[in-house]
Amino acid sequence: MDICLNLLIILMVTNLRACSKSQNGFNQKPRKNNTSGVKNLYWSSHFKKWLVKLQINNVVKHIGYFVDKELAELVAIEAMDKFHGNFAYKGI
Repeated sequence: MDICLNLLIILMVTNLRACSKSQNGFNQKPRKNNTSGVKNLYWSSHFKKWLVKLQINNVVKHIGYFVDKELAELVAIEAMDKFHGNFAYKGI
């Protein structure tokens, strides 16, 4: 029993990667109140356009406004890949 438990702990530890608190937050699922269905994509009622923005090290990175939601989704995914790297949420 102890050998199985020790082996399980070893397997769990080897599956972890070092990251900061900020990087760990990149990999979170979208919030339940997310209306766009995509992380970092928001509807701007003021401009009547889709807004893509990310937060990196407590600094908001404004990517841009888009009329087309599909284009905004693609830009949001590309921005997450670029700025969040391996810690970007992949929806899995």
